[in-house]
Amino acid sequence: MRPIHYALVLIVAVSLVYAEVPSLKFLDWDDNVNVYANPLLNPVTGETLKRYWTKPFFALYIPVTHTVWTGIAHFAQGPPDERGITLNPTPFHVANFILHVLCALVVFAILRLLLKHDWGAFAGAALFALHPVQVEPVCWITGMKDLAGASLGLLALWQYLTWAAKTQDQDASDYSRKRLYLSVGLFALAALAKQTVVGLIVVAWALDHLVLKRDARESARSLLPWLPVAIVGAIIAKIFNGPDPEAVNLWARPFVAGDALAFYLGKLVWPVGLCTDYVRSPAVVIANWWGYATWLVPTALTTTLIALRKRFPALAASGLVFGEAPLPILGLVPFPDQDVTDRYMYLAMLGPALALGWTVARLKAPRLNLLVALMLAALAIGSSFQTLHWDNTTTLFARVLAVSPRSWVAHTMIANELLNHGHPIEAQAYLAEALRLEPDSAEVQDSLGRSLLMLGRPDDAVEHYRRVTSLRPESGAGHYGLANALEAAGKHEEAQAEYDEAMRLMADGR
Repeated sequence: MRPIHYALVLIVAVSLVYAEVPSLKFLDWDDNVNVYANPLLNPVTGETLKRYWTKPFFALYIPVTHTVWTGIAHFAQGPPDERGITLNPTPFHVANFILHVLCALVVFAILRLLLKHDWGAFAGAALFALHPVQVEPVCWITGMKDLAGASLGLLALWQYLTWAAKTQDQDASDYSRKRLYLSVGLFALAALAKQTVVGLIVVAWALDHLVLKRDARESARSLLPWLPVAIVGAIIAKIFNGPDPEAVNLWARPFVAGDALAFYLGKLVWPVGLCTDYVRSPAVVIANWWGYATWLVPTALTTTLIALRKRFPALAASGLVFGEAPLPILGLVPFPDQDVTDRYMYLAMLGPALALGWTVARLKAPRLNLLVALMLAALAIGSSFQTLHWDNTTTLFARVLAVSPRSWVAHTMIANELLNHGHPIEAQAYLAEALRLEPDSAEVQDSLGRSLLMLGRPDDAVEHYRRVTSLRPESGAGHYGLANALEAAGKHEEAQAEYDEAMRLMADGR
């Protein structure tokens, strides 16, 4: 088969697996804040892009992703549905699908460059595209930030490696040098789509040195133009994400990072029981004995790959890619809400893709090829079923409760859906359990306040909304909820002051 045929098969396979994606709905899990209830997109105005490029929005500075959402929103306006939502979710879901296909094709191109073996490159790219851990960012509209950052980052990596390979052939023409400059620009755009892609600079070095076999110092020097982008991206993430109020001590962070890698390795090998909330925060890891043991798994694997790096450099590189791509979000540097989650594996899957492609290319065994084909088919079926959980907020978080019954997030989200449909009494059981599991959650307190307002108990609602504003004083939505509760309780002057504060914070994207 020619490379174009492999690419077409890859596109068809991804299309079959994600056939349900265009029909998925908006989720009340961040899609509301970022897209369908975002005043900057409803409607899009001349000031929208200016606002995104000059200020962070809800503690994130990702103007490239917001620009894509803005463009889609401009054409996705329609008549309001039963909830008053005027945006159509289908164009946003289709955009996510297209970005995932693009990522798969670029991975195929990267592996062809590194392995010089089309079937091996296809097998690796198919693993990247069809593995069930990739479903989350593809099916979740807010997951576009992961896909946009990954697609631009992978394009940057492809251009850089193409240039590096040309220098080996003594063909460093002006055209090939333009690829190096292009890679820097793409890397900068990737960092403006999602700052966590800055770990790609280490990935680029590993593939350049270990697979293309260029001198380690020469590879490092070649990547110096990438370094300012990585540094600035890391600074932006640190400034706008802010401190984690539940950050564990410095000595505990290597255990948290090791546990995250062990968890991701487990899901790579056995991708069952996938969901959006595994209730595996740093605090949970450190509070359990296994948090001090799971690090042994990635440590043992790393030690083995280091020992075999001269004999099997591509495998050593694949392990380094798997560990370094998600490095900014493993827990060594704390950030809010840093629980393990499937979407953090998206770029890291380039490592297993390389390992599988290298194995197929090296062994060239018909039985192995059959086994790989069957494995990929099984993964594709698993991913196809996984997409069904993403139809709407209730189906998604019912799945979370089936996997992680201690997820206060799932209890809260299902309660919110009941409130959205006018069922505050039915929501009480979910909210009571959420409050028991996480009494200091602003989200739980907000939902409790909302339910009490619907039940005609504004004075009780005020107490919960005051708790929200004490936990998150910079939350515009929290102050707005408190204002509504105060107004319902007849405290008009206090309510007006809260409305003013809410408008001020919301205008700042908070």
